[in-house]
Amino acid sequence: YNQNGSPFSDARLLGDYNGSGTGFAIRATSSGDLQLDLQGASGSATSTRAVTFDGTWQHVAITFDSATNQYQWHFNGSAGTTGSFTGGNINTSNPLRMGAVDLSSGDFDGQLDDVRLYTRELTSSDVGELYALGADITSNLFAHYEFEENGGATVTDSTANNNDGSWTNAPSWSGDSAVGTYSMDFASDVGGSQAFVSVPDDASIDIDGDFAFSFWYNSSTAPSS
Repeated sequence: YNQNGSPFSDARLLGDYNGSGTGFAIRATSSGDLQLDLQGASGSATSTRAVTFDGTWQHVAITFDSATNQYQWHFNGSAGTTGSFTGGNINTSNPLRMGAVDLSSGDFDGQLDDVRLYTRELTSSDVGELYALGADITSNLFAHYEFEENGGATVTDSTANNNDGSWTNAPSWSGDSAVGTYSMDFASDVGGSQAFVSVPDDASIDIDGDFAFSFWYNSSTAPSS
Protein backbone atom coordinates (compact mmCIF):
# COMPACT_ATOMS: atom_id res chain seq x y z
CA TYR A 1 0.00 0.00 0.00
CA ASN A 2 0.95 3.67 -0.22
CA GLN A 3 -0.33 5.67 2.74
CA ASN A 4 -1.54 9.10 1.62
CA GLY A 5 -3.13 10.27 4.86
CA SER A 6 -3.88 9.27 8.44
CA PRO A 7 -6.10 6.17 8.55
CA PHE A 8 -8.06 4.99 11.56
CA SER A 9 -6.36 2.50 13.87
CA ASP A 10 -8.11 -0.30 11.97
CA ALA A 11 -7.09 0.51 8.40
CA ARG A 12 -8.05 -2.50 6.29
CA LEU A 13 -5.66 -3.41 3.53
CA LEU A 14 -7.00 -6.85 2.70
CA GLY A 15 -9.36 -9.39 4.25
CA ASP A 16 -12.78 -10.94 4.63
CA TYR A 17 -13.23 -10.91 8.42
CA ASN A 18 -15.93 -8.42 9.44
CA GLY A 19 -15.84 -8.74 13.23
CA SER A 20 -17.87 -11.91 13.65
CA GLY A 21 -17.65 -15.48 12.40
CA THR A 22 -14.52 -16.62 10.58
CA GLY A 23 -12.06 -15.03 8.19
CA PHE A 24 -8.79 -13.09 7.99
CA ALA A 25 -7.74 -9.45 7.91
CA ILE A 26 -4.49 -7.56 7.33
CA ARG A 27 -4.55 -3.99 8.57
CA ALA A 28 -2.37 -1.04 9.44
CA THR A 29 -2.46 0.01 13.10
CA SER A 30 -2.00 3.32 14.86
CA SER A 31 1.31 2.05 16.30
CA GLY A 32 2.79 1.87 12.79
CA ASP A 33 2.61 -1.92 12.41
CA LEU A 34 0.83 -4.28 10.10
CA GLN A 35 -1.47 -6.68 11.95
CA LEU A 36 -2.70 -10.11 10.89
CA ASP A 37 -5.98 -11.34 12.34
CA LEU A 38 -6.96 -14.98 11.83
CA GLN A 39 -10.37 -16.10 13.07
CA GLY A 40 -11.11 -19.80 12.72
CA ALA A 41 -14.05 -21.97 13.61
CA SER A 42 -12.46 -22.95 16.93
CA GLY A 43 -9.98 -20.19 17.79
CA SER A 44 -8.12 -17.07 16.71
CA ALA A 45 -4.64 -15.59 16.43
CA THR A 46 -3.31 -12.05 16.11
CA SER A 47 0.21 -11.05 15.09
CA THR A 48 1.87 -7.70 14.39
CA ARG A 49 4.92 -6.91 12.28
CA ALA A 50 6.91 -3.70 12.40
CA VAL A 51 7.18 -2.34 8.87
CA THR A 52 8.93 0.47 7.02
CA PHE A 53 7.21 3.74 6.14
CA ASP A 54 9.84 5.61 4.12
CA GLY A 55 8.13 6.45 0.84
CA THR A 56 9.44 3.42 -1.07
CA TRP A 57 7.62 0.28 -2.13
CA GLN A 58 7.83 -2.63 0.32
CA HIS A 59 6.75 -6.24 -0.13
CA VAL A 60 4.88 -8.32 2.46
CA ALA A 61 3.98 -12.00 2.36
CA ILE A 62 2.29 -14.13 5.02
CA THR A 63 2.36 -17.91 4.73
CA PHE A 64 0.60 -20.68 6.67
CA ASP A 65 1.39 -24.41 6.94
CA SER A 66 -1.68 -26.32 8.16
CA ALA A 67 0.40 -29.43 8.95
CA THR A 68 2.40 -27.57 11.61
CA ASN A 69 -0.18 -24.81 12.33
CA GLN A 70 2.58 -22.22 11.82
CA TYR A 71 2.28 -18.88 10.04
CA GLN A 72 5.21 -16.69 9.05
CA TRP A 73 5.74 -13.08 8.03
CA HIS A 74 8.10 -12.22 5.15
CA PHE A 75 9.25 -8.64 4.62
CA ASN A 76 11.07 -7.61 1.45
CA GLY A 77 11.93 -11.21 0.66
CA SER A 78 13.29 -12.11 4.10
CA ALA A 79 11.58 -14.59 6.42
CA GLY A 80 10.62 -13.16 9.79
CA THR A 81 8.29 -13.65 12.74
CA THR A 82 6.50 -16.98 13.13
CA GLY A 83 3.47 -17.90 15.21
CA SER A 84 0.93 -20.62 15.84
CA PHE A 85 -2.69 -20.75 14.72
CA THR A 86 -4.81 -23.72 15.76
CA GLY A 87 -8.24 -22.20 15.17
CA GLY A 88 -9.13 -24.40 12.21
CA ASN A 89 -10.93 -23.39 9.04
CA ILE A 90 -10.98 -19.62 8.32
CA ASN A 91 -13.30 -19.93 5.33
CA THR A 92 -16.19 -17.45 5.33
CA SER A 93 -19.08 -16.34 3.14
CA ASN A 94 -18.08 -12.69 3.61
CA PRO A 95 -16.80 -10.79 0.57
CA LEU A 96 -13.07 -10.17 0.24
CA ARG A 97 -12.42 -6.44 0.60
CA MET A 98 -9.44 -4.20 -0.05
CA GLY A 99 -9.18 -0.61 1.19
CA ALA A 100 -11.86 -0.65 3.92
CA VAL A 101 -14.11 -2.95 5.94
CA ASP A 102 -17.27 -1.25 4.69
CA LEU A 103 -18.65 2.21 3.91
CA SER A 104 -18.04 3.54 7.41
CA SER A 105 -15.14 1.62 8.98
CA GLY A 106 -11.59 0.43 8.40
CA ASP A 107 -10.67 3.29 6.07
CA PHE A 108 -7.32 2.90 4.36
CA ASP A 109 -6.14 6.03 2.56
CA GLY A 110 -3.37 4.60 0.44
CA GLN A 111 -2.34 2.30 -2.40
CA LEU A 112 -2.03 -1.45 -2.99
CA ASP A 113 -0.31 -3.34 -5.79
CA ASP A 114 -0.03 -6.93 -7.04
CA VAL A 115 -2.29 -8.58 -4.44
CA ARG A 116 -2.01 -12.39 -4.55
CA LEU A 117 -3.80 -15.13 -2.62
CA TYR A 118 -2.67 -18.77 -2.69
CA THR A 119 -4.11 -22.06 -1.45
CA ARG A 120 -0.66 -23.30 -0.48
CA GLU A 121 2.20 -22.23 1.73
CA LEU A 122 4.74 -20.32 -0.34
CA THR A 123 8.34 -21.31 0.25
CA SER A 124 10.97 -18.74 1.18
CA SER A 125 12.31 -19.16 -2.35
CA ASP A 126 8.86 -18.38 -3.80
CA VAL A 127 8.58 -15.23 -1.69
CA GLY A 128 12.08 -14.20 -2.74
CA GLU A 129 11.10 -14.54 -6.39
CA LEU A 130 8.01 -12.38 -5.89
CA TYR A 131 10.04 -9.73 -4.10
CA ALA A 132 12.75 -9.76 -6.77
CA LEU A 133 10.08 -9.53 -9.50
CA GLY A 134 11.54 -12.77 -10.87
CA ALA A 135 9.54 -15.85 -11.82
CA ASP A 136 5.76 -15.43 -11.72
CA ILE A 137 4.63 -17.86 -9.00
CA THR A 138 1.29 -19.22 -10.25
CA SER A 139 0.97 -22.66 -8.63
CA ASN A 140 -2.19 -22.67 -6.45
CA LEU A 141 -2.69 -18.97 -7.11
CA PHE A 142 -6.45 -18.59 -6.64
CA ALA A 143 -6.81 -14.81 -6.90
CA HIS A 144 -4.47 -12.17 -8.35
CA TYR A 145 -5.20 -8.45 -8.58
CA GLU A 146 -2.64 -6.60 -10.69
CA PHE A 147 -4.59 -3.28 -10.89
CA GLU A 148 -3.57 -2.73 -14.51
CA GLU A 149 -7.05 -1.76 -15.80
CA ASN A 150 -6.47 2.01 -15.46
CA GLY A 151 -10.19 2.71 -15.78
CA GLY A 152 -13.68 1.33 -15.35
CA ALA A 153 -15.34 -0.02 -12.22
CA THR A 154 -13.97 -3.58 -12.31
CA VAL A 155 -10.77 -4.92 -10.77
CA THR A 156 -9.82 -8.04 -12.71
CA ASP A 157 -8.70 -11.32 -11.18
CA SER A 158 -6.07 -12.48 -13.66
CA THR A 159 -6.41 -16.16 -12.69
CA ALA A 160 -8.79 -18.56 -14.44
CA ASN A 161 -11.12 -18.31 -11.43
CA ASN A 162 -12.28 -14.88 -12.62
CA ASN A 163 -13.03 -13.59 -9.12
CA ASP A 164 -13.27 -10.01 -10.30
CA GLY A 165 -13.89 -7.20 -7.84
CA SER A 166 -15.99 -4.07 -8.12
CA TRP A 167 -15.15 -0.77 -6.50
CA THR A 168 -17.24 1.49 -4.29
CA ASN A 169 -16.72 5.27 -4.00
CA ALA A 170 -14.23 5.43 -6.83
CA PRO A 171 -10.76 4.38 -5.76
CA SER A 172 -8.41 5.35 -8.57
CA TRP A 173 -5.48 3.94 -10.49
CA SER A 174 -2.06 5.45 -9.90
CA GLY A 175 0.99 5.45 -12.17
CA ASP A 176 3.18 4.96 -9.07
CA SER A 177 3.47 1.16 -8.92
CA ALA A 178 5.65 -1.66 -7.63
CA VAL A 179 4.78 -4.15 -10.36
CA GLY A 180 3.61 -3.32 -13.87
CA THR A 181 2.36 0.16 -14.72
CA TYR A 182 -0.42 0.97 -12.25
CA SER A 183 -1.49 0.45 -8.64
CA MET A 184 -4.80 1.06 -6.85
CA ASP A 185 -5.20 4.26 -4.80
CA PHE A 186 -7.88 4.18 -2.08
CA ALA A 187 -7.43 7.77 -0.92
CA SER A 188 -10.32 9.17 -2.96
CA ASP A 189 -13.14 8.65 -0.43
CA VAL A 190 -16.47 10.14 -1.54
CA GLY A 191 -18.72 12.15 0.76
CA GLY A 192 -17.08 10.79 3.90
CA SER A 193 -17.68 7.17 2.87
CA GLN A 194 -14.78 4.79 2.38
CA ALA A 195 -13.42 3.74 -1.00
CA PHE A 196 -12.85 0.00 -1.37
CA VAL A 197 -12.83 -2.98 -3.71
CA SER A 198 -15.17 -5.88 -2.94
CA VAL A 199 -14.91 -9.43 -4.31
CA PRO A 200 -18.03 -11.62 -3.85
CA ASP A 201 -17.64 -14.92 -2.05
CA ASP A 202 -17.08 -17.93 -4.28
CA ALA A 203 -16.07 -21.54 -3.71
CA SER A 204 -12.87 -20.94 -5.67
CA ILE A 205 -11.60 -18.49 -3.04
CA ASP A 206 -12.36 -20.65 -0.01
CA ILE A 207 -9.42 -21.01 2.42
CA ASP A 208 -9.52 -24.25 4.41
CA GLY A 209 -5.89 -25.37 4.67
CA ASP A 210 -2.49 -24.00 3.65
CA PHE A 211 -2.51 -20.42 2.39
CA ALA A 212 -0.33 -17.44 1.52
CA PHE A 213 -1.01 -13.74 0.95
CA SER A 214 1.36 -11.44 -0.93
CA PHE A 215 1.13 -7.72 -1.68
CA TRP A 216 3.14 -4.51 -2.09
CA TYR A 217 2.81 -1.21 -0.23
CA ASN A 218 4.56 2.15 -0.15
CA SER A 219 4.16 4.71 2.62
CA SER A 220 5.99 7.84 3.68
CA THR A 221 4.27 8.15 7.09
CA ALA A 222 3.15 5.65 9.69
CA PRO A 223 -0.62 5.39 10.27
CA SER A 224 -2.09 7.35 13.17
CA SER A 225 -5.26 6.87 15.17
